[in-house]
Amino acid sequence: MNKKTDKKTKTEKRTTAIDKLAILVAKNFQDMENKFERLENKMDQGFQYLENKMNVGFKNVNEKFDHFHARMSYLERDVAEIREKVIPKDEFEDLESRVKYCEIKLKIESGK
Repeated sequence: MNKKTDKKTKTEKRTTAIDKLAILVAKNFQDMENKFERLENKMDQGFQYLENKMNVGFKNVNEKFDHFHARMSYLERDVAEIREKVIPKDEFEDLESRVKYCEIKLKIESGK
């Protein structure tokens, strides 16, 4: 063989090796892209699942707050009605001391 043929063969081998390497690198990049797409899809599904769970959970919490608010309104109304019927403590104590005074003056035994 002559030198020109050897150089041509070596050049062809290098070119073939570089082409094979380029094909291999391109394939690996494509594989990684496919893996990233699958990962992205899984993440999208996971986020969608979480979003749905949160929406249901917040809806339930809002319903419970609505129920709680209705009960509190009912209790507030009842407390207001009770306040109207109850004598304030200081007025009761004043009346109690007056009755006691009257009992002493009239020489009546206390019911207590």
